[in-house]
Amino acid sequence: MKQILATVAPIVMALFVAGCMGSEQEVSKSSTPGPLQIYSIRAVDVALADNARINDMARLETSDDKKVAADIKANVEAALKSELNQRFTGKTPATLKVRIQMADVRTGAGHVLGTSSFLTSEVSLIDNSSGKSVRKGVIQTEYRGARGGGNLGTLVMIAANAGTTKAKRYKELAEQFANQVTSWAQ
Repeated sequence: MKQILATVAPIVMALFVAGCMGSEQEVSKSSTPGPLQIYSIRAVDVALADNARINDMARLETSDDKKVAADIKANVEAALKSELNQRFTGKTPATLKVRIQMADVRTGAGHVLGTSSFLTSEVSLIDNSSGKSVRKGVIQTEYRGARGGGNLGTLVMIAANAGTTKAKRYKELAEQFANQVTSWAQ
């Protein structure tokens, strides 16, 4: 029995140590730099897609569609510039191209009642030296207002959401979108 244990124990230990080390492929994959480490964003190009749907659910007031679209575009652009300059730390210059396809922003009564706002955009990361897209995708963002349950929760939700201005709602949605773009680029 001692001889069997003396023979098997080193084999079991060797297998255990080998299993803890991981494969060479796993090690090299984790050390490969991603777009955040390779590129630095030199330009952010935000525009509405030709067939963009923009909806400001103010409900209690009328909104100028062109102004709403311009406000959403400006907020997305500002949030992206702020977020991406901090996160993209590489040396290769790149441009982030964003085409807003749909924005459904809950402001006014729609926001007070705790409904969500949505932003859907096609995003491309373009290497400035080659002009080629190195990453492309569609990002869908949902930003929720405060939610409550039951009578007291509903009153708290209405109170929490009532103080939010339209400008703040646009900014919150744009910042959520910028965070998702950073996660997408990793």
